[in-house]
Amino acid sequence: MGHGFGNLYRGAKGVITFQLSPFRQKAVGSFFTTGLISGVKITAKELPPMLPAFLGGAFLFNWASETFEQNQRKNPADYVNDA
Repeated sequence: MGHGFGNLYRGAKGVITFQLSPFRQKAVGSFFTTGLISGVKITAKELPPMLPAFLGGAFLFNWASETFEQNQRKNPADYVNDA
């Protein structure tokens, strides 16, 4: 059959393979001109529907943290008669 991955059987009829040398490819391509801009556009489009959930989660976390800290305090009136 084959001789390991990368050296597989190449005599199959009707199978055309193409390769592009890694030295001919651009490392980042057009990331800064198209990818970054489209990412900002997608974020600006998708953020408004998610914003109420994020803000609600932040307020809930803040409230829960404050309540937890208040519940961890000791009541000084419980220890008045201790020596």
